[in-house]
Amino acid sequence: MKFDPKSRQAIQGLKFQDDIQQELEQLFYEVVSSRDYLLAIDPCLSQQQLNFLEQTFGDIVVKQTPESDPIFVECVSLGGEKSRFPESKVKKFMGDNKFYAFGWEGGRSDEVYPLRNLERVRSKAGLVFPVR
Repeated sequence: MKFDPKSRQAIQGLKFQDDIQQELEQLFYEVVSSRDYLLAIDPCLSQQQLNFLEQTFGDIVVKQTPESDPIFVECVSLGGEKSRFPESKVKKFMGDNKFYAFGWEGGRSDEVYPLRNLERVRSKAGLVFPVR
């Protein structure tokens, strides 16, 4: 299915991503969209290449310090209780430095946000968690 930026799901997802990014900006040294991060590395990337790379690098890149390795966050906005989380997405976005942030129609977990540090993120397995 092709991405439609005007669909209700896309608008909801992009707003959720923006909200998460704004919260992370208050907590970490550097927070940028993965697209901006990748374009800083290679300004010649096309939109199609960025779409493909975003599947591996997620939506948001976080650094705790200038010297720290990046942490990648994939924002997942679910439509409701019965929303499916595709296995293909999990297979493409895996690693110790990769985390998921989940939201759903009507909100997100107050237990998870605002994020205070990575240990707190790790302690909330199932809502925002590293994929191994």
